[in-house]
Amino acid sequence: MNKLLKSNINKSLTLINQGIPRIDPQLIEIEGEIDNARPIIAYRVFENRPNSFPFFYKENEQIKSPQYQYFGFFALMNMFRGVFTAVNYYYAGNLLLEKGLLAPALSMYYTCVFHLLPSYLALEGRVIIDPVRGMPKVIITKNSSSVSYKPLDDKTDLLIAILSGENKWIFEKRRRNHTDRWCELSHVFIEKGTYPKYFEELLAYLKLYFGNDFSINQFLREIPKIRHHALYESSAYDESAYDDLVNRDNFSSFRLDTKVKKFKYFAEEFFFDILLQIQEIIGQLETSKNLKQILFLGVYTPPFEVPQLKKYEFENRKISNDLAFLKTWLFSEAIYNS
Repeated sequence: MNKLLKSNINKSLTLINQGIPRIDPQLIEIEGEIDNARPIIAYRVFENRPNSFPFFYKENEQIKSPQYQYFGFFALMNMFRGVFTAVNYYYAGNLLLEKGLLAPALSMYYTCVFHLLPSYLALEGRVIIDPVRGMPKVIITKNSSSVSYKPLDDKTDLLIAILSGENKWIFEKRRRNHTDRWCELSHVFIEKGTYPKYFEELLAYLKLYFGNDFSINQFLREIPKIRHHALYESSAYDESAYDDLVNRDNFSSFRLDTKVKKFKYFAEEFFFDILLQIQEIIGQLETSKNLKQILFLGVYTPPFEVPQLKKYEFENRKISNDLAFLKTWLFSEAIYNS
């Protein structure tokens, strides 16, 4: 976990707990398209006011956001959304694996892990944001003077907010693809000088096929290819087990489903690590009904399928318990007592 993240989150939430400012003359009005799946709608983005979709603009060729004080909140929002959206894909992988459908199961475990990536990156002070697109019109200041701002480049796919060593957020552009998302981890691993044990174990497995010189950076670029092969070529067999089967040898210590089960284990350990860190953070937060309502709305915007926490179990029961705890923590005042 980024060592400055807890203090930054607390700073954001302290501002929220003090009360969201009412509408004032200092505002930006924009009209834009959030993404291809949603209609064109109008947003009002206020100075010192958190929104589910933070607004960005250019000033002197630097990317800025009027909600810069609230990116600790957006980090927390990404943590919750990532784990909740990942759950059902893990369960789907289990159901498919039980039926012996290896390639579909592998694609589901991969999708689960891909949804967990924004949670893990947020814990490391890297918040992935889909920017609100559109042309900013005007800022009306208290002395009635107008200032125009440049919109973001229409080709901007994603933005990432990075928590600097000065405990401030800086914003950079990113391409929207699986490889770049995984390679974002390389910055984290370089800063930490290490990577988690479950990454090391999956890397060790892949080294059996790519050689001992297969590096962590090559590993991060290879993972999306495994998903591609499973999804589009229905390929998920362990290579050595398949070769032994074809050649009628019995020397392999692996089974045809070994690769799939390695990814299943990787997904579980990824869940376990992230949930442990999120609980450490929320255990030190001063929360309120108002804060949980705002966080809930942020986590569930845009809406997604509710995670099925009771239907199936993780092999590690603590993961199921931790997920249920997070859901109860977020929902308790945001919904049930509202």
